[in-house]
Amino acid sequence: MTKAQLDRFYEFASSQLDNGGAEMSIDELYALWKSKEPTDVELDESVAAIKAAFADWQAGDAGLPARTALRESCKRLGLAIDE
Repeated sequence: MTKAQLDRFYEFASSQLDNGGAEMSIDELYALWKSKEPTDVELDESVAAIKAAFADWQAGDAGLPARTALRESCKRLGLAIDE
């Protein structure tokens, strides 16, 4: 992590805490910040995944219903889901 990244994280975390995020842990703050500040590699991977999904859709693959996809993702990540 560079000093500039640390400064951006500090500003982000301070803003979150000032705006109702006081109950968040440092890990939760960092995960939220990372989701909003992807690295170039993460961004490239996301763009590639979207392009692949779009190509699949153009080839006739309709994918999964959102609820099914969410359920499978939560199961894979060990997360609980309210239904």
